[in-house]
Amino acid sequence: MAERLAGLYARHPGRSPVHPPEKLEARVLKLTLTRRPSDGSTHWSS
Repeated sequence: MAERLAGLYARHPGRSPVHPPEKLEARVLKLTLTRRPSDGSTHWSS
C-alpha cells in the first residue's frame, strides 16, 4: 500500500509473453468469425 499504484506492477519482468503461431491465430479468428457459439447466443463475448 505504501507504493500505491506502482505496487501493482511486477518487480521482475520475467520472460516476454509467448505469441501463438500465426496458423493457430488465423484458425481461432476464422472460427470466431464464421461459427456461432454452441449455447445459441448470437455473438462471442471474448
